[in-house]
Amino acid sequence: MEKIDFLKLLKDNLKGIDYIDHRKYIEEYRMNLEKYKEKIKLREYIENTDYA
Repeated sequence: MEKIDFLKLLKDNLKGIDYIDHRKYIEEYRMNLEKYKEKIKLREYIENTDYA
């Protein structure tokens, strides 16, 4: 969570045309982390589900 928040802040602070590629990379990396976080949450939910 902290890494995702940091990447959002970093991307927002990179202004100007010189940083377009950097902003794109940071956003893609952040989105991948978000997807990974959701997969982990789903896996933990499934593992903790009581099927009895």
